[in-house]
Amino acid sequence: MDGFKAEGINVSEKIEAKIGVIREQIDPNRTLPEVKLQISPENVATLGTLVHTKYDLKNGDNKVGEMSINTDKINHVSWIYPINIEDNYQGKGFGLATHVAVIEKSLREGNSLKTHDWSHTEGSKHIWETLAQKGVAKTIEPFKTDDNGKYIGEYEVTLDSINKKIN
Repeated sequence: MDGFKAEGINVSEKIEAKIGVIREQIDPNRTLPEVKLQISPENVATLGTLVHTKYDLKNGDNKVGEMSINTDKINHVSWIYPINIEDNYQGKGFGLATHVAVIEKSLREGNSLKTHDWSHTEGSKHIWETLAQKGVAKTIEPFKTDDNGKYIGEYEVTLDSINKKIN
């Protein structure tokens, strides 16, 4: 998508502008920790048009957690399965920082990012509700509790869901 022009607009510039809006809306004081997504040694598995990629979450040289992203290459949709932050890094913003990094990655690759539809933790629920409150995600179905103490709901981030006009 780099450098692609549509109606005189550089698409990659528009994506980067929207990504800048995400950072501005979620972390205006730049207090979130840095999280890099590094493909894990278990790497990538493909089943038809679905690609499952495991990542180590890195802060500098430190592994702070791990996660997987599933991407439907036909429908251009990605989902997080699950984020696991190491105990000594929990409660320090790494979950939200990871979501922001995954949103940026997904949008740059031309994909939306959606919640999977079952089994969200309290932390995941809080992050998605924050993303919606800050104008980054759109609420499709608000979270409800299931019988096992988990949450079921649907939220989505697309370039169009980010609530700040970029020309």
